Formats: sequence, structure tokens, C-alpha cells
Amino acid sequence: MPISTAEQINKSLNTITDWTHEWTAVFGIVFNKVGPSALDNAITRYANASEWWNVRHVKRMAEIIGYDSEILRQKTRLMLSNQLLFPMAKLPKTWNTGYWWNWDWCVLDCFRWAKELNWETSKFDDPTSGYVLLRNKRRSLDYIFYAWNPETDETLSMLGGRWHQVGAICGVWLKYYELGIEEAMNMALSEWVFLNEKYWSGDHYIYAPQLPDFEVRNPDVFQTFVKAYKMKPLLFATNFPRIVVDLQKRYLSEGWRSPQWGGRYVTVHHYPSNLEERLDGMHGWALLHMFYRHFPPQTQSMMRKMLLGENMVSASEALLRSNLFNSTTNRFRTTDKADYTDAATIWGCVILFLTSIIPDTASLAIPVRVEGFGSVEWAFFNSTHFGFNYESRQVKIPVYSGKLKLKFGTKPVEARFPQDGIYTITFTDDWNGIKHISYTDDLKDVYLDEPRKPTPMEIETALLVTALGALPLTALAKTLIRKVKERK
Repeated sequence: MPISTAEQINKSLNTITDWTHEWTAVFGIVFNKVGPSALDNAITRYANASEWWNVRHVKRMAEIIGYDSEILRQKTRLMLSNQLLFPMAKLPKTWNTGYWWNWDWCVLDCFRWAKELNWETSKFDDPTSGYVLLRNKRRSLDYIFYAWNPETDETLSMLGGRWHQVGAICGVWLKYYELGIEEAMNMALSEWVFLNEKYWSGDHYIYAPQLPDFEVRNPDVFQTFVKAYKMKPLLFATNFPRIVVDLQKRYLSEGWRSPQWGGRYVTVHHYPSNLEERLDGMHGWALLHMFYRHFPPQTQSMMRKMLLGENMVSASEALLRSNLFNSTTNRFRTTDKADYTDAATIWGCVILFLTSIIPDTASLAIPVRVEGFGSVEWAFFNSTHFGFNYESRQVKIPVYSGKLKLKFGTKPVEARFPQDGIYTITFTDDWNGIKHISYTDDLKDVYLDEPRKPTPMEIETALLVTALGALPLTALAKTLIRKVKERK
């Protein structure tokens, strides 16, 4: 007898023993397995191991969810003291190697934290010299690199420059812009132009000039340019609809036969050349939720069918049948060749969560979160927006108003949301019914689509529809008519 998706998530969560990894600590809060103080344990672990990049990731996630502590501040100060800079300019040595790496641009937050904590302020007083150094190097090249050593002028690149590095360095320029260097936005725009000139094939963005494949890092690339678009919509409007064209072709054009699934029902590294199954690319589902409202009706329909499993295997079941999941141990791994780990297992639970929500007139309001955490941008799934409490049979999600289906049980159940916002849904014991839907908070982050504030009349009417949906139609109609008359 099949078990519910919620039961499977809980079974997998119960196999996790290490809650000090950045993923298990952050997502563990979402899944109600640990509290925010788990971030203190995680940052201490990384500081003790001198893994200063992970110290930064934990510090940044704590900021995003609004948690602070003396331990976080202490370890951040320690990181600032240990972070190395290149001698010719204030450009950080990423991961304290001899290189600047585009992926981990969260290191640039050191300039902000130094001021906020009044620590190492002369060391991190002004990012401008580092920006100019990196800008001049980028302008001198007609290809994208992933790492650069300013002391030897060695650049590292692959396949003529992989597309996700264009997205990564765009994130670098956006961070410099946030630090007060206005010219950096022009560099971000130049990367968007570069991506469209060098990597657009007509129906998708290719992996590299030497390899026109569908590559798995698309959630990270597109989230970065969505962030740029939200910051300066007029600058980035040209060619922005190509992202929708790409996502349709990549994921939804032919259901599970669409290229990024590679015939495997889970994301593959780059189709058709490398069909390695990749769990760390499955947050493509978050991107599909983000862009759902921009898809044409037939594409929206295909996405719903894949999530529900209409005349095909459902997305959650496909993941559980894949080589990324061990049904005996209930654990996940990041690739079909990797070991099963706690970090991969909680990431698998994130994907099961995302594939349990089937949009309709309502859809998920995925926050646009690109933080420079390495090769996977995962900060969108945070406890401000999402929650899962197995014992209380509750789920928290950010939504745009309307109706959608939730399949945390063994069958989908419809839920209605009267206005944009963050909601907590309380399910029946078997997760196949809904007891209550409560408005938790406003949408107040950055989203692809701006949240809409409904009129009081719209709120009252929608709340009635939600609350009285089980009443006979005649009783519901009489109640609505009475409420309308009261408003006059």
C-alpha cells in the first residue's frame, strides 16, 4: 500500500543524524526538526574547521530568516579576521585559495559585515579597488572564466566558457552594486547581453560554445537574471521572455521526454552528452513554480499533469523511483554515483515538498534568492516562507491567490487562498483532507511577480468561499448575497 508523501518526507528526515551541515541546519528549521539555534551549531562547526566560506553561508541564511546570536557574531568576526585578500586590491581570495572564484561571491558580504560588526573595518573599508581589478580583467576577455589568480594572471575556464559562469559573475556585479558601486549594474547588463549573444540557440540557452547541451545549472543562472530584472526591469527587459521559452523547451515541451529530464524522470547533468542523474539540479521545480504564471495555458497544463501524474508517473514518484533514492534506507544522494548522505537526503525532502504542490489559478510565490553560495542557489527554501510539521499535520507555503492542489497525502486535495500571502494549512491525520487554512504573513521578499493587495470586499468574499466551500450551493449563495448587501 503506498504511503503518503508526507510520511515519506518524515521517514527520510528521521534518517538524518547530522544537523550541523548548512543544508540540514537551514532546512531542518523548515521541516521542524531543529530550531534556529541549529545555525549556532553549524557556524561553530565550520569555524572550528576553518571553512570560512560555509561560515559566511550560515551567517547569511541567519540574516534571511531573522535570527541573530552572539555565537553568530563571534564566528563572523573570526571569519573576517581570517579572510585573505589579494595584495594589489581589496579582492578576497575565495575559499582562501590563490584564486577568485565567481561562484562564491557571498564573500563580498564581508565588506558589509565589517561595518555592521565594527570589526576589521580598515581591512574591508572599500570594495572599489577589488571591483575595478575584476572588472578590467573581465573586459579584457571574450570568454567567461570560473576562476582567476590576479597574482599570476591565470584564468580557469572550460569548454570555451560554461553558461552558468555567466550567471555567477552577473551575481558578482549585482553584489557590488548592492555595496554601492553603481557602475556594477552596467557590468551585470553586459553579462545578460553576452549570454544572449553567445549562448542562445533559438529555443534554449546552451551549456557552452563548444557544447550546445541542456545543462542542469539553469535554476541558478535564471534566478540571478531574475534578480537583475527585478532590480532594473527596464534594463533587462530585452530578451527576458527567452527564459520562458527555454523553460518550456527544457522541462515541459514533451513531458518527461523533455530534454533536461534525459529520459530519466530526474534532471541529468547535460543532455544529450552526459546523462548523469543529478539531485542538485532538481530545484528546477522551484524555477517552474516561479515562472508558472508566465507560461501559456498548454504549458501550465503539462506542468500540472507531471506533478499530478495524469497518464504518466508523477514528479514525486519519479524521484522515488530514480537512482538518486534508496527505498530500503529512505535516503538520497546528489548524483547517481555519489554516496547517500544527510545533506542529500534533506535536499531530496525539499524536492518532494516542491513536487507536492500543484498550481492552478494559485501558484507558489518563490522568493528570488541568489546569494553566491557556490554552484547551487538554495536560499529560496527558507523558514520565512516554507514550513512542514509532520506531527501537527501542517504545511506553510507562500502563494499568489486562487486555488491549487496539495498532494502531501496519497491523493490531491484542493486549497483556496483569498489573497496573496504566506499561509499555514492544517491537514487531516491522513493528509488527504484539509481542516483549516490560516493567513500567516504578507509576501514581503523579492518575487518575480509583485504581490497584489486585494480590496476589503475581495478579501471578505474569498474568505467566505474558502470557509463555506463545503456548504450546499444555495446556502453559500444566500450568505454571499447577504454579505454584499451589508457592504452597501
